[in-house]
Amino acid sequence: PLAPALRKIFVGGLSHDTGEDEFREYFSRWGHLVDCVVMLDPATRRPRGFGFVTYEHVQSADLLCEATNAGMTHELRGKLVEV
Repeated sequence: PLAPALRKIFVGGLSHDTGEDEFREYFSRWGHLVDCVVMLDPATRRPRGFGFVTYEHVQSADLLCEATNAGMTHELRGKLVEV
């Protein structure tokens, strides 16, 4: 497989009540995810508002980026997120 950097996507602007399950479910529509993490504050263990998804294949990451660049918006829990 190619380097994770080509398959890993930053997602910002997450609602603070977005869970990893719904995060994974939303972004898996572009391909199989090998990793999905919502970053937590180490002190409070509450979500910090961003996360990362890593696809098995770089083509999946490319599809997500192409859709975003073509004007597709991404919304989780009623909040637009940045890819």
